[in-house]
Amino acid sequence: MPNLNVALNAGMTAYVANEAAAQVLPDVVALLSRLGETIALPEKDFSTFVALAGSSPAFVYMFIDALSRAGVKYGLTKAAATKIAAQAVSGSAQMVLSSRDSPLDLADKVASPGGTTVAGMLVMEAAGFMPAVVAGVDATIAKDRE
Repeated sequence: MPNLNVALNAGMTAYVANEAAAQVLPDVVALLSRLGETIALPEKDFSTFVALAGSSPAFVYMFIDALSRAGVKYGLTKAAATKIAAQAVSGSAQMVLSSRDSPLDLADKVASPGGTTVAGMLVMEAAGFMPAVVAGVDATIAKDRE
């Protein structure tokens, strides 16, 4: 399932191959890799992949926009707030990909005891941030399986 990120060669493509495709698989994977990263998955996991790679860019764009709107609320221009939020998301994604730490461990490294970050994290958790994300993925998977 291609998405906007493939335009930047930053997409994520899943593939499955049977034995008959073994000879051409390296060439196919090389071709798909031009669009970004690839991963071999069993076909049974493709609906989950659709949610995590195909639909999630829209969720991330919504998150960036929410951060941006909060910046505008406090006086930044929409352009400045969006640039700041998008760079923070980009850098955070790069850190997750390059670190051995889990995303939550990385979040804990940012959150100082009694600090501003942990205050924001606690309010987001109380507002249902993680359950909302999981529910969105659940709905995407359910729709794909229809």
